Amino acid sequence: MQMLLLGFRVREIPAVMHVRTAGVSMHSGLKPIVYMFRMTVSILTVWIREKILKMDEDKICELEKYNE
Repeated sequence: MQMLLLGFRVREIPAVMHVRTAGVSMHSGLKPIVYMFRMTVSILTVWIREKILKMDEDKICELEKYNE
């Protein structure tokens, strides 16, 4: 997300998935809900951080114009 907001080009690369041979799925119980909540908070944090930095850049530009 952050790289897209910064103007980087992002390319998707296909992944090869294999059948599970041992272990327990992380997608059981409350784990998927917690995961989605954490990812949503993470995406919102990046978006808000970029908006704040953009506002700060705009204010700096305004101050520079005012001081000229």
